[in-house]
Amino acid sequence: MSEPESFSLAGLDVTVEESPNSLTYTFNPHNPVPRLRVPPFLVLFMVVLPLGVLGVVTSALIISDANRPAWELVLTGLFIAQLVAWLSSGGAAILRMLFRSWRAHRTTLIFTRAHLSHGGNRVCELAHVRGLRLFICLETDEQPGKSRAGLSLVIGDERATRGLFGGFEPQALRTLAEDIQRRLTAFRFNQGLMSPLESLSEVETTEGDAANLMDTFPTRGTLPGFTSGAARLILDNPWAGIAWCLVIFAGLFASGRLMLGVGLSPALLTGHLFLGFIHLAMLSASFGEFKRGPADEKKG
Repeated sequence: MSEPESFSLAGLDVTVEESPNSLTYTFNPHNPVPRLRVPPFLVLFMVVLPLGVLGVVTSALIISDANRPAWELVLTGLFIAQLVAWLSSGGAAILRMLFRSWRAHRTTLIFTRAHLSHGGNRVCELAHVRGLRLFICLETDEQPGKSRAGLSLVIGDERATRGLFGGFEPQALRTLAEDIQRRLTAFRFNQGLMSPLESLSEVETTEGDAANLMDTFPTRGTLPGFTSGAARLILDNPWAGIAWCLVIFAGLFASGRLMLGVGLSPALLTGHLFLGFIHLAMLSASFGEFKRGPADEKKG
């Protein structure tokens, strides 16, 4: 095992340890102050709204009596399950954003003979790592006219991304990416993997889009990974989107009827109205995707 190498890079102390069986990067920030960049509207939409509606509907279900219609209780139960799934998916997305922006703790990136681990979590097999991708944000909200960058690993045949860092100067992350690329190429070769890594790719994007593009690889075997995959299915597949919206509408009607039936104030249905408008827009978008598909195929 060679002696660890250390260098400083854009506010980070980087330590690299290489051995025949592993390649380990350890990142420690110079400044322990966290930088939190989570849009308030996203927290409101993904967490506060479903949590508020979930609390009110669950309370109505608890205080309801046995005289309520069975269909009303069943649809309300399905509605609660959908809210839990929505809340889990939204919470997981926000936690990922916090993890990318919270630079006040030590982070590790470990390549072994078999696997890649990031932040203490096993991500994928070593053979599935395809390369690295740099996301260049030409304009930022905090400093207009000054570019920032994010760095991700590229994984699998689908070229999914695993976010490593965001909000750094482009040249600093480019230097780090080239170092990882060089060492990882040699390490893979020593493990008998003959396929070369892809060249470092760069994508110009906006700060808002970078948050979505930098981390598209699902975390398998966990609740966040499951809900993240389910959310993508609903958003990408028009049939799944339509089915989701129709069940939501049925749940909105049944749970609203239940709330009024047990004597809760009609003002508490405000959350239902917001959910209705949101899912009406989602339903319209799903129908639009479904109608646009055949036309696009003919053009192709």
